[in-house]
Amino acid sequence: MAILANGAIGLLYNRYAPAMGDPATGTLSQHLLTTTDDFATTKDVTLASQSNTTPTIQFDPYLGDFFDLTGIGNTFYGIFSASNADDGTNASFTNVTFNRLFTGTPGTSNFQLTDANGNALTSSIDPFFFAYSILNPSPSPGVTANMVLRNTGNGTYQIYNLGNNSALASYWLGQVGTDWGFVTLGGFNDGDTSNMLLRNSTSGAFQVYNVAPNNNNIAGSASLGTVGLNWQFSGIGNFSSLGETDMMLRDANTGGFQVYDISNNQITASAFMGAVGLNWQFSGIGNFSSRGTSDMLLRDANTGDCRPTTSTAIRSPALPLLARSGWIGDSPASATSAASPAKAISCCAIAARALCKSTTSTTTNSRAPPSSARLGWIGSLRASLPSALPAPPTWYCATSTPAHSKSTTSPTIN
Repeated sequence: MAILANGAIGLLYNRYAPAMGDPATGTLSQHLLTTTDDFATTKDVTLASQSNTTPTIQFDPYLGDFFDLTGIGNTFYGIFSASNADDGTNASFTNVTFNRLFTGTPGTSNFQLTDANGNALTSSIDPFFFAYSILNPSPSPGVTANMVLRNTGNGTYQIYNLGNNSALASYWLGQVGTDWGFVTLGGFNDGDTSNMLLRNSTSGAFQVYNVAPNNNNIAGSASLGTVGLNWQFSGIGNFSSLGETDMMLRDANTGGFQVYDISNNQITASAFMGAVGLNWQFSGIGNFSSRGTSDMLLRDANTGDCRPTTSTAIRSPALPLLARSGWIGDSPASATSAASPAKAISCCAIAARALCKSTTSTTTNSRAPPSSARLGWIGSLRASLPSALPAPPTWYCATSTPAHSKSTTSPTIN
């Protein structure tokens, strides 16, 4: 008997069914009995069956030399002894593979064991190995989210079904070598599953594991390829505007960014976005441009400036990223498109404010923002950049004696 990580119980046993009127000429069979509800219901799988008369007994025990069952993760592994006369009459097996020489087809009358010279051999008792997996049950209706944890000591992954601010159930998800580190979760299989991305710390290889929706199980795995370890993971997002999950890597030596388009567990395309000074550190990915696509945010480790981008290329040597719709920091960015963006607002509203920052917000009448405002602010107001051609410059000073003020192309400052 053995118990799996998901609570399933397995029982390996031999069975003997005597023939009518002759107990010595019956049928032996090997079975795996499993249950997932403490034997309220069971499933009995016949692994093999054979005649009790072939081969003839040579010594005791007849079938008892190899007979064992163990559970690892969600899979039973076992071994049993049985006759190897797999001709469909004297013995039969479920999906068997012989690791010894034979002719004919297993399970049919032309099956025959042979020696290295092709000579026929009589049947005997052999050990047979098997594996049998039981999937995790599907989440209950009350589950609203899942959490995956990793045991750093042995590489085991555990999934937790969450609901009503509590863990409703937990199941073993899989085990991977400890040299494979967790990278992120994403929809790499056309977005229809929540997939887990791992990377080998020695080779740089990426492996994606498809976690089937609503059943707590890994449904498949695929290699995405190997990238040099100097290329470090930055984030995932919809960079190709195709509605799929793409991966962004950065060269730790040069600061270069490379985007990989991923669909159906395969890298379908790759593009170099450009290099940025290493003082600009990756901060996050989000929809900063309100276009429904993924933008990237970097921060200068020296000044604290943050810069977003919606561009697919980086060509400005003076600035880290091209922000077509605005910028965050103390100087504007340039654009790669033919039509240049509106000049970003840069003014000092009051003497106490060291700098003011631009915004792509569409509203202009909010009062003083919190420090966690998504984009830059001008004094106690925020302005919008025009969608049409920029208006003639207007001048605005927050006080009668400002430290200094600069022009803006925003059509309205309320």
